[in-house]
Amino acid sequence: MQILSDLAAIVEDEFKVLDAATSDELTGLFNRRGFLTLAEYALLTAQRRHEPVSLAFVDLRSLQAHQ
Repeated sequence: MQILSDLAAIVEDEFKVLDAATSDELTGLFNRRGFLTLAEYALLTAQRRHEPVSLAFVDLRSLQAHQ
């Protein structure tokens, strides 16, 4: 039973590392690595299902407050 508990702890740690590597700690949003991983998965899934894909890019820098 201890082996299963240890294995579960290892898997949980791996998920924490993956989350830290693919998301921003402050906002919880995907970082570049996380976005690219998710985008690749979405593109491959759409290709396999013969579905169209769209991507919208919005530059929010022009919306920042000027002090």
